[in-house]
Amino acid sequence: MENPTKNYSWAKPFPEIQKACTLFNRTELLQIARYVYIPLTGYLQQGPQCGLVALAILMGSANKETVDRIFQWAKKMEFSAYGEMFSAIWMAKLAEKFMPDARVEVHSGELDCDKIKEFLFSEKEILKILKSSVPIKAVQRRFKFVLDKDGNKVKVPRQQIIVTFDNLVLPQFVYVYRLRYEVDTWYSPVTQCYNCLNFGHTASQCKSKKRCKTCSKILNDEGLCTDCEIFCVHCKDNSHISTSKKCPKYNNQVKIKQAMANLNVSFKEAEKIVDNPSYASIVSKNKFTPLSSKTDFPELPPNYRNQSNPPNSKTTFVAHPHSSKSIPSSSVYENYKKRKVSDRSPSFEPVSREFDWSYTGAPWIESHQMNTKNTFEGLKDKIIEDLTCQINNSIRAR
Repeated sequence: MENPTKNYSWAKPFPEIQKACTLFNRTELLQIARYVYIPLTGYLQQGPQCGLVALAILMGSANKETVDRIFQWAKKMEFSAYGEMFSAIWMAKLAEKFMPDARVEVHSGELDCDKIKEFLFSEKEILKILKSSVPIKAVQRRFKFVLDKDGNKVKVPRQQIIVTFDNLVLPQFVYVYRLRYEVDTWYSPVTQCYNCLNFGHTASQCKSKKRCKTCSKILNDEGLCTDCEIFCVHCKDNSHISTSKKCPKYNNQVKIKQAMANLNVSFKEAEKIVDNPSYASIVSKNKFTPLSSKTDFPELPPNYRNQSNPPNSKTTFVAHPHSSKSIPSSSVYENYKKRKVSDRSPSFEPVSREFDWSYTGAPWIESHQMNTKNTFEGLKDKIIEDLTCQINNSIRAR
């Protein structure tokens, strides 16, 4: 049966449908049979963002005449290029209406290993089509081993993909062809050697003697354990074996992995943070932490304070978009925003709103660089200086 999604001529008025058809032809999550589409869990959701993909799947599982009928019917229902009125469940019902002899199934399932390879996106392709509010550095696909029909281990991809972002703050969602996927923090799994039972490496890299998983004793030359009683080599406890996830040492390794991901630190630093809580305060690099418990501070000198702002005067502030400090809300601030970023002063002082800011010649940046004078005196001197220059220039022009 010819797949109508391979010919995009019918979808030219709707460019977003063409994207959905491209996704349909190349996706690793779908296996198409006659009148049957089988998406994996989480791919088709009951929401408008899945309408175009559902439409492409439906058109791929029907002949050309049926596709034309459905497409014309959708246009009469004021179908738009973005598919706001469609959802995956609704499209399944639509297929049953127009194809009564068809068998449309929506369920979860594992795909055949050979079929998966035909629909795989490469990591470079995923990196190209993946959209996010945070810059993406790398994409890595995860794999797992499963048994095929003959009982052999086969490496197949997982549904999760590891994305490395160029930021400490992760985005909430990423987007692939108008499909939204939630982002979760990925913690690297704990690595344990099944040869010496220690953490941090695997058996293929181990040069130590092999130990028994149950009693933790070194095996003899024949690889057998003579006296086998439950004993953990890590916590010296006889209630669990050395490879048990109930072991406190194993849980400590899990916390280290989480600290590495959350704080973006090395294994050694994460280990110090987990084992020594006081070290965590040092790593935070907060120089004011030692002062957090103090309440008695000396009075500042009188000339340090801004005398132009009496206690009863009101000041209106607007948050700076690039700084944690605040600046006055006024017409001068509107002119300030139009300046280049390189021309902006890095610090500002609060100014009373009782001052007349309608004077457009008041230099905002220069006035706040006068640390030796208060705000009003600095502005006053600057205004007088500007007016004097204008008068002198007019006299010279005559």
